[in-house]
Amino acid sequence: MDLKSLAHCPSSRFYGNDFHSIGAETLSFISGNLYDVLEFLKSKYLVISEYEAFVRKRARDSHKDYVRAIKRPLHSSKVSIVSHRHFINYLYYVKGLDYRYLLERPELQIPKSGVDRRVPSIDEVLETLKILKRERSHDIFIVYRVLLETGLRLEHAVELLKLIDELHIVRLGGYYRVDLNIVRDEKKALHAYLIEIPPKILIAPNTVSNYASKHKLLNPKYIRKFVITMMHLCDIDDSIVKFITGHLSKADIHDTRYYQRLLKADKQYKQYAEWLKQNILKHI
Repeated sequence: MDLKSLAHCPSSRFYGNDFHSIGAETLSFISGNLYDVLEFLKSKYLVISEYEAFVRKRARDSHKDYVRAIKRPLHSSKVSIVSHRHFINYLYYVKGLDYRYLLERPELQIPKSGVDRRVPSIDEVLETLKILKRERSHDIFIVYRVLLETGLRLEHAVELLKLIDELHIVRLGGYYRVDLNIVRDEKKALHAYLIEIPPKILIAPNTVSNYASKHKLLNPKYIRKFVITMMHLCDIDDSIVKFITGHLSKADIHDTRYYQRLLKADKQYKQYAEWLKQNILKHI
C-alpha cells in the first residue's frame, strides 16, 4: 500500500492491523514525526500555483502570507500552522487525498491569543495622524482617516478605498453612508459612515500595517478599538456601535430589526462625527 492509497484507508492511518502489507516506508509515515510527514507530502503533492488559488478563496487578504509560510517547514507561529492546515485541506479538495485526520494533531492546533484590551489615548492617536499626514499624506494617512471615521477593520477600509467610485453613497446631512455589503466568513461590513468621501487608493493592508510597525506608529487595530470606545463615550447605543463597525453575526443581517438599526445608525453617527471633528480632526 502506498501513501496515496493510505490516504483513503482510515483503518491503517495510525494503528492499522495489517502493518506487514503496508511496507516499511508507509509504516514509518504512520508513526513518524509530523514535521517530516508534512515535508514529504509537500515534496510529493504541493503545486504552489494550485495552493495559492485554493487559499485565495478562503483568505483573500492574507493568502500571500500563507503561500510564503507553506514553502518553509512547519513551526509554532500562527501563520505557519494555518498555512499547513490549508495544505491538508488542499490535499483533500484539490488532490483528492484525505489526510484531514492530521488536523487533530496538537502541532496543528491554532494557538489562542490573549485578548488585547489596550485602547490608545487621544494624544497617541493625534501623534500617529500628524506623522502620517506629514510623511504619507497621499495614501496611509487617508487609510487611517477612514479607519478613524468608520471604525472598520483595516482590510475593509482598504477595500472601501479601492472601490469608492463604484459604491452607493448616501448623503446624510454633514456626513455620508457608504453601502459596502461585505459579508465574508465572520468578518462583515455592511455600511461605512464617513465625514468626507476619500479619493480612490490602491494599497495592500500589509503595506499599511508594516509601515506602522516600522515607524512605531499605532497599529490600525488600535484605531478601531479607539473608535468603538469613543462611540460608546458619545452615548451611541451598543447595538448601533456594533452595526456601524461591523461586529455583526449572520443573525443580525437577517434580523427583522436590520432596517431599524440602519435608521438609528444613520441618525446616531452624528454624535460621533461631531465629537471627532472637535477632538481629533481640527487638531491635525
